[in-house]
Amino acid sequence: MNIGIWFAYCARERLMSLDELARCLASERNLLLRLDQENLLLVTVHDSLTGNDADITVSIDTGPHVALEAAELAAGDLTVDPGVPPPDREALCRADARYELTWELQFSDETYNPMMVIAGELIQACGAIIYDITNRRFV
Repeated sequence: MNIGIWFAYCARERLMSLDELARCLASERNLLLRLDQENLLLVTVHDSLTGNDADITVSIDTGPHVALEAAELAAGDLTVDPGVPPPDREALCRADARYELTWELQFSDETYNPMMVIAGELIQACGAIIYDITNRRFV
């Protein structure tokens, strides 16, 4: 099974709980949300075009390695796409927490739009900076 991964970096003091994130996403009609204990949010997507269901898992990591990874990313190339402003280097340097969004790559078509909705909520609520580990690029 091949897994896709997006990291959403932010400062720990701006984190929102997975329960809060689930409440923000509750109005999305094609998403089924389930909290698995306190440390995992399972988002099931139904794609009416393909007829497939797919899962996105969301978790939070605040380990000491997160700040090191964020600083390393901030020191590198912040290019997104031509014409798209790069992420805030200073905010990325201050990031010491991250949300981890994972999905099965075979369901990338089904999960892309919901991933953007989740990322949008994290950007708005936490000032998150999204990095696609799978493709080694900022979103």
